[in-house]
Amino acid sequence: MIFKNKAHRYKKTALKEQKVFGSDGVGFGVGCYIYGGQLHKGEQAERLDCLSYPINCRGGFYSKALNAFFVDNGEIFIYDILNGDEYLSVTRQTYGEAFFIEYFFEGGARVACCTGNYAFICDGKSVEAIQLPHAFTGGAYHFGRFFFCDDTTVYWSGLGGIDDWERGINQSGSIILENLSLGKILRLVVTGDKLVAVRECGFTVIRAFGAPENFKVDNLSAKCRAIEKNSVAVAQSKVFYF
Repeated sequence: MIFKNKAHRYKKTALKEQKVFGSDGVGFGVGCYIYGGQLHKGEQAERLDCLSYPINCRGGFYSKALNAFFVDNGEIFIYDILNGDEYLSVTRQTYGEAFFIEYFFEGGARVACCTGNYAFICDGKSVEAIQLPHAFTGGAYHFGRFFFCDDTTVYWSGLGGIDDWERGINQSGSIILENLSLGKILRLVVTGDKLVAVRECGFTVIRAFGAPENFKVDNLSAKCRAIEKNSVAVAQSKVFYF
């Protein structure tokens, strides 16, 4: 698991320090710097000890604002760098595979740790449990709404937040994705102004901004060979996958 930690200035370049942890709780901090639009190797590595590292980690998420989350033996942890590299429990019970949604609310960063039909909302200081109307398998935050999915359907919340599921023209709703040859929906990702449903054998692009009556599913969906669910990531408005 690799994630960014601190940003410094170095010879008019942006210097990034990264930590790399092994399953035995021992890691190495490596300094790298960006110059000419490229990432260059650091000059030294420093051994780090992290005795409380979750050694049975089976998933994770890096939040730009709240640091890193880990899934370990059915428990979700947040990595707390401000208090001595501790791991604070978000929830001690997961109800299926966990996924994470980062968003901002009332000027503060939030991460929704979603598992089954529950979302555990973490702001770095406290955790609030929200019951969702359905056992979702993926989700994303897009233009002020929460979008979720199961194998065949995309759902969206109202503008009131993750617990706003009142049905109505401009409230929450859902749509079943056609084109069965693309397979089940694996996850939802946001790239630019588009919401993309990553499916077993391709992608379906959803234009979802403004009122739901104007939401549109593109007729042209990209088709490809089988996609590994846990390989999907977004960087610089591009979707990468294996």
